[in-house]
Amino acid sequence: MPPKSEASLRLGISRRGFGIELETVQLPPATSAGMFTKQAEMESIIFQLREEARPDVEAFEPEEWEQLLKWSVGHDPQVENSSPQARLHLYRLWTALGPEKLRQSSTVRDIVLGGDLQLCEAVPELGRVSLASPEYKSPAPPNELYYQFPSDPKHCAAERQIRKMLDCVLKHPNGPSPILCPTLSSIGQSASSIHVHVNVRNELAWPRVELTPEDDFASTRALLAVVVNWIRFDGVVRTFCKPWMWRDRSLAPMFATGPEFVWPEVAWTQGTNVFPRDKATDIKTYNVPAFFRHAFQTYRMGLEVDLDSPEMPAECMSKRKESPRAQCKTNDVSAETSVDHVEWHEVGDMDALFGVEDSFDAVDKDKITPSPLLFDRVFDHDTVHGTLYRNCSLNLVALHKYGTVEFRRMHATIESDFVVAWTRFCVAFVELFGSDFDRFGRHYFDDAQDWECGLERLQLAQQEATLDDLVAIMATTNGGLLDSSVFAVLRGDKESVKI
Repeated sequence: MPPKSEASLRLGISRRGFGIELETVQLPPATSAGMFTKQAEMESIIFQLREEARPDVEAFEPEEWEQLLKWSVGHDPQVENSSPQARLHLYRLWTALGPEKLRQSSTVRDIVLGGDLQLCEAVPELGRVSLASPEYKSPAPPNELYYQFPSDPKHCAAERQIRKMLDCVLKHPNGPSPILCPTLSSIGQSASSIHVHVNVRNELAWPRVELTPEDDFASTRALLAVVVNWIRFDGVVRTFCKPWMWRDRSLAPMFATGPEFVWPEVAWTQGTNVFPRDKATDIKTYNVPAFFRHAFQTYRMGLEVDLDSPEMPAECMSKRKESPRAQCKTNDVSAETSVDHVEWHEVGDMDALFGVEDSFDAVDKDKITPSPLLFDRVFDHDTVHGTLYRNCSLNLVALHKYGTVEFRRMHATIESDFVVAWTRFCVAFVELFGSDFDRFGRHYFDDAQDWECGLERLQLAQQEATLDDLVAIMATTNGGLLDSSVFAVLRGDKESVKI
């Protein structure tokens, strides 16, 4: 039996839970075999594989088969199911099976056709149907996948699960054939993707630690460091995925300088909308500066309160006493400023530039609404929803629904080497950057004179970030958490990650 909590693990060993969602496009299930859903089809193949398994050849334990049966298949209503021509071809193949098949499930039409007006005009008797496609999801907590650090590739249950699902279940001769991970949609953006949810505050998932008032300050700092460093390396990480996903509106880049397009713009019209300054406040998505301003000011207010608390750790009290005031120097990482000094700016021109409503000055010290935990105030759901929204490369809205951060920008694939490498990268990113705020977060928050200074530093860091910088931080050869082979796979090299 696995240990029940992080505290019961050996000293120096940590675990972090995660989940994956893999979007695909497929033909309907094999109704002739009595399977009318993709869930039934998947489970049937797993049962068959388990019966055919030879213990002397394959060391897949009984509990691992049970874990595999906990995977589920849903239907993502937002996936663009390939091109209209491809879907129409699949539909005609299906209708050729006979009229009985046509009456079995309206969901089949959604799976095959997707719901594009142009396609519906080609098949007028169908009317308009919704966008949908089968989406494979790994088990939810407390049965979630997890990675352990330091890693032990020879005994990694998560990798074994992913490989078994992709290589054996989805590619089984009796499985969903053909199974597609479409590339470009009819509006010039990605047609399918893979999302990775990494746990940060769900106590049912690893590290299975409840967020308490005592841990509030450290938990807030940890996630702030993860978020700003994801923004810092966002332009680097995007090179791991297909080029058409770099500016996809459903997993948009997090530009520290502000949004460069809005949701209604399809691929070939991005940047064509021009907003006057008094209308810039209408931009409620991809607005990194607006979110950073809120996070910085709320954190610094909480920092002042916590530093005055008699329960504040001595190390933080000493930092407050010793840290001299300093002007912001965006090119000087060592620049320090007192954590008891914050310059509170009036709402004005910067708001129009960043797309923040006048009501955003609610973060003023005299007007802010108290909340029990600093974490909940910094990552306030309404603020995240109203500045970044969920369709960024890193989705923070998932915090309040699942207790996770969702890494959205990656093309879908059923190649297990790549999926293993990408999930390892995402989990290690949270684990590593969240473990050392002094190294990865203080420069943008505690040591910045005000939010504008911190934002300028983040903008410069994003502009100067390189793949070499990222590898230097995350590779095990430099004291990080990832084997160099992970980067080789993500870059498209032939070397692969092995169990």
